[in-house]
Amino acid sequence: MCGIFAAYSPAADIRLEYVSNALAELNHRGPDFNDYYISSDGKVALGHALLAIADATEFSRQPIQFEHLRMTYNGEIYNVSEVRKDLISTGVTVTTTSDSELLIKAIYYFGLGYLNKITGCYAFVIFDSKLGTLYFGRDPYGEKQLVWTQTETGAVVISSESKAMKHMPGIELRTNVKRVWQDFIFGFYSPRDETYFENINNVEPGVIFSVDATGKVSEHTKIDSSVLVPYSDEALLGALSCAVKNQIPDKFPSAVILSGGLDSSIITSLLDKQRTNIQAFTAYYDGTVSADFSSAKKLVSTLNNTRLQPVCVTPDEGTDLFSKVTYSLEEPLLDQVYISQYLLYRSVSQKGLRVAMNGQGADEFWCGYNHHYDFPTQSMAILNHRWHDYYFQKAIGSGLGLILTELEIKTLIEEHLPDPAGKEPLEVLTDFSIKNHLRAMLCHEDRLSMASSVEVRLPFLDRHVTSLALSLAAKDKVVDGVEKMPLRRAFAGRQPHEILQRRKLAFPDAPAKNYSEILASNINTECFDGLFSREDFKSFERDGKSPWAMFGVNAFNNLLCRKR
Repeated sequence: MCGIFAAYSPAADIRLEYVSNALAELNHRGPDFNDYYISSDGKVALGHALLAIADATEFSRQPIQFEHLRMTYNGEIYNVSEVRKDLISTGVTVTTTSDSELLIKAIYYFGLGYLNKITGCYAFVIFDSKLGTLYFGRDPYGEKQLVWTQTETGAVVISSESKAMKHMPGIELRTNVKRVWQDFIFGFYSPRDETYFENINNVEPGVIFSVDATGKVSEHTKIDSSVLVPYSDEALLGALSCAVKNQIPDKFPSAVILSGGLDSSIITSLLDKQRTNIQAFTAYYDGTVSADFSSAKKLVSTLNNTRLQPVCVTPDEGTDLFSKVTYSLEEPLLDQVYISQYLLYRSVSQKGLRVAMNGQGADEFWCGYNHHYDFPTQSMAILNHRWHDYYFQKAIGSGLGLILTELEIKTLIEEHLPDPAGKEPLEVLTDFSIKNHLRAMLCHEDRLSMASSVEVRLPFLDRHVTSLALSLAAKDKVVDGVEKMPLRRAFAGRQPHEILQRRKLAFPDAPAKNYSEILASNINTECFDGLFSREDFKSFERDGKSPWAMFGVNAFNNLLCRKR
């Protein structure tokens, strides 16, 4: 993928140094070519850091202009042949194989509503000089990251990553304390509207915003590329097969992140039938026995074109990478699994690969978290009107009661939980997963892969696959307590039996020594200079709570929120 940056300032005070410094901050997302556009009146800036995938660098350079539109874009269109056909049928000339050219011309001729026909992932900013309007948005599920803010002077700033924004006047990165408290309550189900930085927001997936000449930001339109279709196991098998085929890179060998679970095993098996020389990357902890690693080896032993690339995570590497991963993620390092994810994508890059497929997105759409997040208990809590109490008890168990009052905790819960009235509990939890958990996972995949200049492709989020998932009731996805039954049926006989029958397992926790060595090597006086004080740490330890999350938050604050 790429990195994009844009600004609109009614005060006409945008300067080259702001934009060039911001792009330098995004260079890991696009090391092949950086360029920018600044309007002659100093009101508009578009910047782009290119990671060339689908076309040669000289044909992919951005910002791109067509007629009165200029665009900076990060993403991949997988149904390029369909888009090209639509354009050519109306007499439009297409000169390159770049999806950037296709996208800007499709928007020019067909309007932003044409995005409903796009199969792919994207984040973009477009300036229409004829109307004097800036547009920005991202794909319906938020595969590609895009954040935005507005300064006190009315300037609107948009970027792939928040850290690039600090180079604009009036923007200072400060820890969003509310987000931290929400994590203590909801974990990966925390609300994703706000980032971990005060006043910097995630662009809502599937929403296209407009910025007028005065700097007013408004919702312009919504994009929803999924449509209700009749479900069958055969249709699911076909849709996933096509999704994998469409997402195979033309110019690079194929890689896949293989956890050993059902979802990534399905993607790996489908890829193996369509390509040769596939490299499957699997992480494991030094000195431990991993069911995931064993399953990955078992699967690869049954395939013809795939070679396993084990990635060993050692305590030393975790210690060395703690700060770098925190900086890349732009979030507190609340789980050491982020280090493992980072190492997987670093290994992909070190092998000279630029694209890796992943099974992300299957669990949220196919009820894969039924046992992992105890949906049966949550369903009963919803039925008994005690869902709020369920999360209140989780908050107390996490130690948040040592810091906030009961009223403060209950207010945070009230603000985030949707009203489940009249809805089937499992449907409520599925929607809750897609809106919150999925957005968290996609953010982590994007940031940790792009830190090593690797693009992630997610066949389970293909619009034809998600359309099939949304056409089924949640109760049809969990049968006799077994989650993801449609996937298991559709791929029966196509996966090793033990993988097909596996329940959802989280990536295993690192050995205790990994955590202890990271804490020991990174704790210093600055560790207690942040949101949590030395007394807070002592309170948690007295109560038997792990200080890991507190340590991660303070480290995030010190790395990313220091004044320049």
